[in-house]
Amino acid sequence: MAQNFAIASTGQVTAATVQLAAGYKQGEDLLAIAGKTGTSGTLSDGLSWQFQASTGTLILSGAATAAEYQQDLAQVVYENANATSASPVTNGTRQVAVEATNAAGTSTAATENLEVDPNPPVLTPSSLSSSSFTGSSATVAVVSNLAIASTVSLTSASVAIATGYQTGEDYLTISGQTGTSGTASGLSWAFNATTGALSLSGVASAATYQTVLNEVVYGNSKSAGGNPTDNGSRQISVAVTNPDGQSNVATAALNVETKIVAGAAVSLNTLSNDSNGVVEIDISSATNYGQINLTGTGALNGQLQVVLKGGYAPAIGATFTIFTGSGLSGNFASAAGLFGAGGNGAYFKITQTATSVTLTVTAVP
Repeated sequence: MAQNFAIASTGQVTAATVQLAAGYKQGEDLLAIAGKTGTSGTLSDGLSWQFQASTGTLILSGAATAAEYQQDLAQVVYENANATSASPVTNGTRQVAVEATNAAGTSTAATENLEVDPNPPVLTPSSLSSSSFTGSSATVAVVSNLAIASTVSLTSASVAIATGYQTGEDYLTISGQTGTSGTASGLSWAFNATTGALSLSGVASAATYQTVLNEVVYGNSKSAGGNPTDNGSRQISVAVTNPDGQSNVATAALNVETKIVAGAAVSLNTLSNDSNGVVEIDISSATNYGQINLTGTGALNGQLQVVLKGGYAPAIGATFTIFTGSGLSGNFASAAGLFGAGGNGAYFKITQTATSVTLTVTAVP
């Protein structure tokens, strides 16, 4: 909003103000720093900022160079409290006045007009392309074919795992980066493990935001550690914001389907395999074998692989309950390792109910 103002000062600047003068609507018009919440705070260069609602003035204070003040002034954004409420936005012209102060005194006010005519960004299409995470690569892109239309620069964006989020397992990051926060193309990003949302902040063009959003990827910490993941559907939601408000929400389907390898009892929330899903059950003895216990429902499909470990040869009639759940549906489309159980011409017979799947060593007729 104050990007067009330049400061010339032979000494350090000690304060600056951005005021909504003529046309100011108290209780509705707000000034803030892009990416910051609240009405006051401290910036990375040490300058303090505060918005005074009584006068419509944002104040920057602290000794710094003219260049540092100019950079911070460029981060000042206009917001309208009514844009996210049921109250109408008061359209019209606001006069913006900017002043700077150094040891010699305060500059004359530079002014420009701000036209308040809410025009939030628009995302198309509202239903984005779906993606699948199989564990064959560390991450998979979740935002594709997204277009952002905005008449002004954007200030923030969010990509969230809106439904199906598995805390401590699912995560979002920027492709090629590690950790839970960083920068990309000049934008700051951070992943909130509590909410499952990755946020972007900073004043930049729609094209820059679109580029960075295309770099957002999904990963699964259990998959990286070789442990069973909570396979199933996740819904990804995307929204961006400019000073006129928040865009519509675009969504994308993400199917998490990694190969599950179970050599002991493991617990999962749900299981939803498609034809490409693989479940491997390792059997080492009559009491040491893979068993997947679902706290929710399980949709079976794909391939079941049974692997005998350590030369174990189960006896005819031995049973192994390999799945338990509150509601199992579907069937494995194929299976491997069922025949030759124990090397004695037996095979594993599969018995499935709504709550369990059992393997029984059965003699070949």
